[in-house]
Amino acid sequence: MGVELVQRMDSGMVKLEWDGERQATPLGNQTYEMGLDEADQFVGDLQVFNRALKIFRSGDSRPYALAGAAYLLLIAAREADGSYTLEALDHVQPWLEKAQEDEPDRPEINFIEARLYIFRGEMDNARIVLDYLMAQAPYYYHLNVTEALYWEGLGDIDKMASWFGAASKYADNVPKQVRLYEKMGDAFVAHDRLEEALEQYRHAVHFNEQSGRLWHKQSLIFWELDRLEECKTANTQAIKFGLGEEAEEMQNALRRRLGTNTLLRRMLGGE
Repeated sequence: MGVELVQRMDSGMVKLEWDGERQATPLGNQTYEMGLDEADQFVGDLQVFNRALKIFRSGDSRPYALAGAAYLLLIAAREADGSYTLEALDHVQPWLEKAQEDEPDRPEINFIEARLYIFRGEMDNARIVLDYLMAQAPYYYHLNVTEALYWEGLGDIDKMASWFGAASKYADNVPKQVRLYEKMGDAFVAHDRLEEALEQYRHAVHFNEQSGRLWHKQSLIFWELDRLEECKTANTQAIKFGLGEEAEEMQNALRRRLGTNTLLRRMLGGE
């Protein structure tokens, strides 16, 4: 991920034709929102970007398509450790500015600018943009998520959770709900609030019980909490739903730990 991926995507998208009306249209908005949903599914499979790009370009509104391209680059700019480099984010700005030239005052486009400021660490600028946009579109899902990311960036995890909760009211499909719970879980893990993270992952699994990734994240927490039987159960589900190498590594670690514990119990005369 990160700079190399963004550079490849940027150079490829520049070669494409970006036609359509130079204004917002109902069809353009519809396809744009569909493309955002598809892009948000990305967790490593580059085919997600291809599908999202096709959706963005299928509309009849150029500014929405260009904003979609900016959003794809923004997601691709995220490094494996969750950080962003200025070099990667600099590729996002020109696409967003092209969209804003056509439609300068659309909250559904301009929330991307607020995220750029957040990921650059320019929190004062992010706050100015967010205040302006929230006055326009307080019920917009992606804007509420951006508020949550802002507070996460400031390290205020309680306010982050509150804004994710607000966003959930405007999540109009199950994948959005799952993503919100997973994002909250990830943030709680990053701040060593493991029980709260576990609760969020459980909510996510309730909506998507066939996600090996979500089961694996639960298994990691159970491992940290030394709740090995629960870890084993979650790990079994992660393997069942095809996570692969990471889950297999956990399985091997569990075998070593549980095997030792079982032998120790026998040596001490336990059952």
